[in-house]
Amino acid sequence: MIPDKKQHMPGNSVKKNSQPETETSAMYLADGNKRFKALEKKFHSEQKFRDLFRNMGTGLSVNRIIRQEKGKATGAVMQDVNPAFEEVTEKKAEELIGRPLSNTIPFCNNTTEETLIRTIEKNRNFEMEVQCSRGEKHYRLMAFPIGDDQFVLSVHDITDEKKEYLARHHLASIVDTSEDAIYSISLDGKILSWNRGAQNFYGYTAEEILEMDVSLLTPEMDHQDHINLIGDVLSGNILNNVELVQRSKNGAVFPVYLTKSPIFDRYGNVIAVSN
Repeated sequence: MIPDKKQHMPGNSVKKNSQPETETSAMYLADGNKRFKALEKKFHSEQKFRDLFRNMGTGLSVNRIIRQEKGKATGAVMQDVNPAFEEVTEKKAEELIGRPLSNTIPFCNNTTEETLIRTIEKNRNFEMEVQCSRGEKHYRLMAFPIGDDQFVLSVHDITDEKKEYLARHHLASIVDTSEDAIYSISLDGKILSWNRGAQNFYGYTAEEILEMDVSLLTPEMDHQDHINLIGDVLSGNILNNVELVQRSKNGAVFPVYLTKSPIFDRYGNVIAVSN
């Protein structure tokens, strides 16, 4: 009997389309190494985020939107907070995590939370200035979506900024309504501000005079004296009741007593001159 060619003799069996065991092991090893590197990269990325989150000077919280069975949002709970968030809310992390945003932190009531959630659901960034329900604190709230119904909320105390703004606004109102002529000039001699008193005194409206050179108000023969006085003010000196000759819009020339003082920025640099 002639052996069937499709049969194989004992001891000579060979599996078709098989790979050597060493090659298969190498493939599993390479795949495992690839997965490990991906996990390692993700870990380091998450660790960097955690470090940044914990060390930010701005109060931050990670939050999740809570939904009913039908999918309607009913609120949001805090999942994590950084130390700056604890400081601005005057609460410990254990008092915040797992708690709803509204009615837990003083600057986020139900209305604010509803507006925030509607904005996040549209995948848009949220920003709002709010006043604390107790006291005179003001905050700027900002939030942005990070996916899976989660969002990051940042809280910045802007109470001092608000006070500074109101003080400037009050001062500006006083200056604007004063009967005295008050105006300011830049370091290169351009007129920056012009109140109603100056308009009545010199005859120029603010629209006409702003950004014009201050030499417009000084007769040519007194230009150098005026430049020298500005130089003294730029050194930080206040000049009281300096007698100068000025010129009005209709060309009339008359003597005046000017008080010149420097205007400083928040760093103590002279940025303009008040007259």
